[in-house]
Amino acid sequence: LTELVRTQQTVVASLGDEALLKCELTTPKDVLQVTWQRVTEGRTENMATYSKRYGMKITDPFRDHVHFREAELQECSIAIEGVKKEDESCYKCLFNAFPDGAISGTTCLKVYELHEPMLEVRQTVVQDDGLQVHALSCSVTGRPAPNVSWDARNAILQNSTTTETVHHNGTTTITNHATAVVQSSLPDIEIKVKCVAEDPFKVEKKEIYRRIPIIRHSDSRNSDSNWSMTDCEMLETTLPRCLQLSIFLFMLSKLQGEVTAPKNMQALVGLPFTLGCNVTLNEGDTLKQVQWIDNHEKILLTYQPGKAVSFEDSKRVYQTISDTSNTAITLRKVGREDEGCFKCVFDIYPSGSQKGQTCLTVTADVILEGNKTAVSGKLVTLSCRYDLPMNVTQVLWTKTAEQGDTRSVAFVNKHGDLQVLDPLVGRGTLSRGMGETHLSIKPVRTEDEGCYTCEFHTFPEGTKSATACLIVYVLPQPQLNYRTQSSDVIEANCTAVARPAPVILWNVDGDNRTLGPAVSSEFELSDGTSLVISTLLFQASLLEEQSVMCIVYHHGLDSPISISINSKIGKALTILISVTTMAVLLILCLCICLWKCFLRKDCECSLASPLKQPLCAERAT
Repeated sequence: LTELVRTQQTVVASLGDEALLKCELTTPKDVLQVTWQRVTEGRTENMATYSKRYGMKITDPFRDHVHFREAELQECSIAIEGVKKEDESCYKCLFNAFPDGAISGTTCLKVYELHEPMLEVRQTVVQDDGLQVHALSCSVTGRPAPNVSWDARNAILQNSTTTETVHHNGTTTITNHATAVVQSSLPDIEIKVKCVAEDPFKVEKKEIYRRIPIIRHSDSRNSDSNWSMTDCEMLETTLPRCLQLSIFLFMLSKLQGEVTAPKNMQALVGLPFTLGCNVTLNEGDTLKQVQWIDNHEKILLTYQPGKAVSFEDSKRVYQTISDTSNTAITLRKVGREDEGCFKCVFDIYPSGSQKGQTCLTVTADVILEGNKTAVSGKLVTLSCRYDLPMNVTQVLWTKTAEQGDTRSVAFVNKHGDLQVLDPLVGRGTLSRGMGETHLSIKPVRTEDEGCYTCEFHTFPEGTKSATACLIVYVLPQPQLNYRTQSSDVIEANCTAVARPAPVILWNVDGDNRTLGPAVSSEFELSDGTSLVISTLLFQASLLEEQSVMCIVYHHGLDSPISISINSKIGKALTILISVTTMAVLLILCLCICLWKCFLRKDCECSLASPLKQPLCAERAT
């Protein structure tokens, strides 16, 4: 995702000056937080964070000399004041965006130190031919080693040599010695030499001038001298060029018949990797055969120029280049067993066999599943993988909160020691693997949101790490209620609590029977969730034709949630309640009538004559 961030790859600053580091998203994103980190020897250290919720925060180690120059979620820059040697490092800017996750850019700071140059005219020799030779010396100290050059007016500079002195504090003194040849018979003109010191990044130049005095001779030969600059130039250049040509021919003769190949290379485990050699043949030599031998002294392949290749293990390697001076093979998939030295052998007639060797070191990168989203109360698992588990001594998980604080949350080492730390005690579990690690949290909470780094402490490579950000959602459970303000106006309120804040829309928003657009209010609650209330006023007649619907959108939902006001359901419910009430009343009246009827018959029997009482008793039975 680095191409999504525009930044300057290298920023150069002078010791003690200010360095400005800037990152900018090339495409607008929904950024929640911007984090600046310093990368030192494979380890990342949080420097500063910015978010709308918590504002700008600088961590303690950088608070005295780092500040935000521009704090925005789409474009952010920090300034390092009073740059020191230890500030030279690479810096990462992380835009934690939804749903993309961490979008990063990297800029590296180079710090140079350049002192004032010192120029001396050490010695003057007057020759019989009227030429004056002045010995010059220019010294400059800096870090990294500075460049020194000369410039002269009306003088010829020659025999330039350079010496280098490295000091304990890391600076280097470059001293350049040269001679300036001046014709003493020249008219009275000013003769100047200039020493120019420049840092290796070509940012700053420092210059120093010196005038060269001319010693006049009474000898008339000087005034009548037929001095020619062309003659002097020939004298100056003939010997060095001859010497250069001799050295070149000597080096070329030494290179002929020799094999060149990189001495040491690093390859990532699990990926293809190409090894190559080059041979320079002497005149009359003929290449007869080429062989590749692996780190276990086994032949990988053999071929003769112009003929088919003979593979000993075609599943492991294939040939990339084969001609009379170059050969290359590619390992299909680098494994831990490929670490060691590979040899290329050229059989040359009549010179004999020539060999080249490249030693391969196998390394690995941390592979991360990527950013995760989780629903509050559910299970979430963060996973990392490092494909050289035999080199791992410990796996450490750390969490960087939105405020910028970093703390360890879990670790396991190769001895079997495992511990889950606060705040994940009782909710977090960590796998015991050294090559593949899984950190699980259940139930996940809103305070678990942040960026998690898995660190593989390896030997001898050092710390290998990768970072993924966790976003915790609280899903909305919307509620809709309404009331009648007057005979023909209804006020509907739709509310939802979620994290992040949900978006509430209405299906009738914009209808000419609504009294203006819906009005939304958002309130941030103490637990990190947001309460959103959307209010809509509309004419009651709208309900007679269609349902008024509240629609809630949220990043954690696969589809929006809809709640509607249905006037037909309200009328049916009123009719149902009325019918039920009438039925209950009828049953109650019937019960009362029956009770009165039985009570009357009991009274008649009690007042009946003795002749009718047995009949009443029988009837009652």
